[in-house]
Amino acid sequence: MRRVLLVEPFLHVHSFVHYRAAVASEGFEQAQITIATSSVNEKHRAQAEAFATANPRVELHWLKTPVEAINGRVHAWRVYRQAMREVEVMLRRETFDLVAYVMVDAALPFLGLPWFHREFSAHRKQQVSGIVFRDNGLRPVATSFKTYIIAGLDRWILGNALRNGGVRRFAFFDHICADRARARFGSEHVGDGVDPIEIHAADPQEARRKFGIARDDFVLLLFGAMSDRKGVAETLAHISTTGLPRERTVVLLAGPVAAEYRATYDTAVAEIAKHHRVLQHDYFVAEEDIPRYFAAADVVLCVYKNFNGSSGVLLHAASLGKPVMVSPGGVMADAVERHRFGEIVSLNDPASFSSALKRLATLDAPARAALRERALGYARLNDSRRYLSQFL
Repeated sequence: MRRVLLVEPFLHVHSFVHYRAAVASEGFEQAQITIATSSVNEKHRAQAEAFATANPRVELHWLKTPVEAINGRVHAWRVYRQAMREVEVMLRRETFDLVAYVMVDAALPFLGLPWFHREFSAHRKQQVSGIVFRDNGLRPVATSFKTYIIAGLDRWILGNALRNGGVRRFAFFDHICADRARARFGSEHVGDGVDPIEIHAADPQEARRKFGIARDDFVLLLFGAMSDRKGVAETLAHISTTGLPRERTVVLLAGPVAAEYRATYDTAVAEIAKHHRVLQHDYFVAEEDIPRYFAAADVVLCVYKNFNGSSGVLLHAASLGKPVMVSPGGVMADAVERHRFGEIVSLNDPASFSSALKRLATLDAPARAALRERALGYARLNDSRRYLSQFL
């Protein structure tokens, strides 16, 4: 029986997507999976305990990292070093067929230390793999002397972590970075990350009936926590000036509103309600209900501010074959550009935003079907059943 160790020094809201994917991974159906993590959130801790109880192949190992939220990069490094030392003890005591760090960025400085092989010899012996979430200097982000230095250090750490034998393989969600890392460090050490999504089927017309949406309505979905970072107010303002049919456009808002954003959000919603029908579901959507929201949509909007990470919203949209509008830069734009299932726009360019939205609103049936297939193709690359294969 294969033994897998997944290390995630701090549990967070998206962790369970990775854990479920590990359990469901093809080729690992009989594997025993140990999850080494810690939590500052009692609700998440209880969820993790329930997940392990429901999955006999999963064993939880609670790390003795400080029970406090990470505050800043230096604090993260200190906490991760302590976690890695605990994992080092585990690896000296036990042998695993696969050792993987989830969200490995904060551990990279230690993985790249010249004396890594002395402090973390068991890590080196069992050959760690990991997912890299940040760009690590592999995008042209050096906009100042400070970012130039940080990017150079990131690349040095990444390369040294591979050269010193502490890490066997990295997987990048950002394919631009993966391509550049492969060119620099070799394809045997760098792969494309699997950002796991469970691909569900949902009937669009049934979903629309549940929400009281007509068959011919044009539905725009904004999903997830509503905050300034998500650019919700700006997005709604741009929609209202695009000139979409007044009676046939529905704006579906699904997700809790951040307390500090409430006043801005309410003002923006009141304004767009003068132009289009608005449906608000101001709460966390139950996991089993999520596919229904995306099935009901014609376009999914995730045009965020200063955002270069991946997004579950993008993945859910792709898994149901929906076109998206995303902001430039980072993983989302990379995915949309490569797989051509949407538009890349900036909140700072209302005219381009409106033009892009009109293009998606006026797609004919063949174009929409082709776009749907490209979106599903992207989702299949991130099928949760492929999850553990990215570390091999």
